[in-house]
Amino acid sequence: MKFTALIDRLAHAASLIATLCLVAITLSITADAIGRYVLSHPIAGVHAVVGGLLQPAMIFLGAALVARGNGHMRVEVLPLNQWPALKRAIEAVFAWLIAAFWGIVSWQAAVRAHEAYVQNQWPVGEIAIPTIVSYSVVAIGAALAAVAHLVPSRDEHASLD
Repeated sequence: MKFTALIDRLAHAASLIATLCLVAITLSITADAIGRYVLSHPIAGVHAVVGGLLQPAMIFLGAALVARGNGHMRVEVLPLNQWPALKRAIEAVFAWLIAAFWGIVSWQAAVRAHEAYVQNQWPVGEIAIPTIVSYSVVAIGAALAAVAHLVPSRDEHASLD
C-alpha cells in the first residue's frame, strides 16, 4: 500500500470516529435536555464527557480529512495561475507552515498527556475520564493533520506527473 493511500485511509478512519462523536454529542445532549426539562432528571456526566472527550475528538480527528481534501478557507489576493511553479512553491511553503503548526499542537498535547499519565490526573466532574485520553486524542488528531498536509493527495500526485 502506498503511503498516500495509507494517509487517506487513516484520515477517513479518523473522520469516521469524529462523525460518530458528533452523533454521540447530539444524542447525549438531546437526551440530557429531555431528562432535565421534561423529566426533571438530567443525565449525570453528559457535559463532562461531551466537553472533555467527544468535542476534542470530533474537532481534531476531523482535521486530517480537511487537509486531504484541501478544504481550508482561502483568500486568493494575487492569482498565480500564470506562474505554476511559483504557485506550487507558495503552496509547499504554506503546507510546511500548517504542518509545523499541527506538529506543535500535537507535541504540546502529547506533553500534556504524558504529564497527566505521570501525575495520574483525573478531571474534575461527575465522570472520571482520564485526562490522558483527551490530550492523547488531540495529539493523535493533530499529528495526523500535520502528516496529511505534507503528503500530496492522489489528485496532486497525478497533476505533478
